[in-house]
Amino acid sequence: MPFGMENVFEPALRVTHADGNPSADLRYLSSESHAIDANVTETVIQLKDPQYSFTTTLHIKAYYQEDVMEQWVEIVHQEKQPITLYNYASSMLHFNATQYWLTQFHGDWAKEMRMETAPLTAGIKVIDSKLGTRADEFEAPFFYLSLNTPATETTGELVAGSIGWTGNFKFAFELDERHDLRIISGINPFASEYQLNPSVVFKTPSLFSPTVIMEKGRLAGTYTNGPGNIVYWTETSPDTHYSITGSPPF
Repeated sequence: MPFGMENVFEPALRVTHADGNPSADLRYLSSESHAIDANVTETVIQLKDPQYSFTTTLHIKAYYQEDVMEQWVEIVHQEKQPITLYNYASSMLHFNATQYWLTQFHGDWAKEMRMETAPLTAGIKVIDSKLGTRADEFEAPFFYLSLNTPATETTGELVAGSIGWTGNFKFAFELDERHDLRIISGINPFASEYQLNPSVVFKTPSLFSPTVIMEKGRLAGTYTNGPGNIVYWTETSPDTHYSITGSPPF
């Protein structure tokens, strides 16, 4: 959902072209899926602006054994001069449910990872950080989202998201008048304008989320020790066998 055309919601992408035009119009160009190995499949979707040599490629990796999905975006252009990227989200998740409950984690020294759950109402709820090298000091770069009813350890529909990025991040949860929810995740666009030269590929950090909806007992979360270094854990389910190489965020 780029800025400048028919989109009236929070944009996942905002760019100024080399000629000064601040609009982007991304249309479907091609798609393909291929198996990387027995456990991982990658889907690649190419979108292109019909007026400019500007292409955005969506990458989605599915890790079947872990029930985890990884998403990121690659941006490239062949315009005559550099373009300016203002918003460049890693992912936009779209849900339709009767109600939504957002669980976030926040805190400070000696009281890190305090868990708080609240219903989402109309408008935009933002979880972000602008602290730079201390990006996760007050707000943690991951979330839970319960659909329709609040999830428990054994019941409910729960999804989660974690950004593989150690710098400033932003999650925007936008609930519209049709009760559709859009979740835009990625690098915080605050003071983050990027000059992209022709033929240079800009790759966003990855968003990690589950490929299935499950209760809290099966899904404790997904996080990263750095881009591409995935760590999984579970809380209570005896039928799930993830390697525990870190502690859960509470």
